[in-house]
Amino acid sequence: FTKDKAQLISHSDTIWIYINVPQWHGDLSFTTSFIPLYKLLNTIKVNTKAEQATFVKQDDKQIAIKFSNGQTVTLIDSTDITKKEVSFIHNGHLDNAEKVAQIKSTDLNTLLKSIEYAQATDASVTNLHSVYFEIENGKLILVAVDGYRMGYLEYVVKHEKPYKLLISTEVIDILMDILDSFKDEKSVDIFKSKNYIEFQVGDDTLIAELLDAETFPDYRRVTPHAEDFRYIMEVDANALYDGIKSFASFYKSQATQQVIFTLYKDKNDMKISAKAQEIGESELSIPIKVMKDNLDGDIKIGFNPEFLMQPLKLWSSYGYDKHPDNKVVLEIVEPNKPMVMLPKGSTKTFAVIMPIKLSE
Repeated sequence: FTKDKAQLISHSDTIWIYINVPQWHGDLSFTTSFIPLYKLLNTIKVNTKAEQATFVKQDDKQIAIKFSNGQTVTLIDSTDITKKEVSFIHNGHLDNAEKVAQIKSTDLNTLLKSIEYAQATDASVTNLHSVYFEIENGKLILVAVDGYRMGYLEYVVKHEKPYKLLISTEVIDILMDILDSFKDEKSVDIFKSKNYIEFQVGDDTLIAELLDAETFPDYRRVTPHAEDFRYIMEVDANALYDGIKSFASFYKSQATQQVIFTLYKDKNDMKISAKAQEIGESELSIPIKVMKDNLDGDIKIGFNPEFLMQPLKLWSSYGYDKHPDNKVVLEIVEPNKPMVMLPKGSTKTFAVIMPIKLSE
């Protein structure tokens, strides 16, 4: 904490956050475990609506955080450090930074929240524990992949040149928290310099080291081609979501969570079912509109229910390219090939979901 700004440096010096400090009383350097502090601040903000915090240095090894709701938390310094300065930051910006794009804060927040479901949760898989940004032809493309599913979004932006950026999940989470903190619409200016990305939102700046974008899977190869689809159907998103959710007591008790779609040749309904060894089996038929049927006969396909429900819920919640009647389209190649799911008529978003082997 210095005269000009507050600076939080974390994750082996790969993430920097600059925030505006309305009052300060001298320089301070302090090191503590980042993740517990981050979770603590987020929890207090959510649970108590505390909006202000005062940092008080008690001695060389302790700092107290006094929140506006009256709660006080004391942290112990984890290492001996000297004052840290980031040499490539001048006048609040990255050196030699190129402006990538400008996006409304609410729009960027919606984009990130609508894609985060497909990020890999395993931080050791660095290239998938991330969100891929591709800017070209007047649009921003966001992609997340975890090896079993993929989320894809498009957003119209103005830009000077194409960019491919890969940003870690930790950075995305922090950025979403910053965006959540604003009550009013703001502009988010995105800059790039060498291997770093900078997000400026009002007086706040988030700077982070970029991952190698070339290590991210080619989403175009992951997505099945239109001519390969043998079966395409339209279904009410609410009916599909509620139908899958109704089997929760069955699939949640199993080591491999699974719901099964049974598709019938020349029939306008689909059966959803789930099994549980200690309970039994349950099934439900829902109406569908068949748009393409090149099946040789009836087929069964198993899916992780969460992989289906998460994009359905997000499209409904945020309305991202949502069909007026909340219809979704399922495009199927084979029982063992990826399925594409998207809002009916959408050209801006879709999910690719791998089926799982049917349990005995």
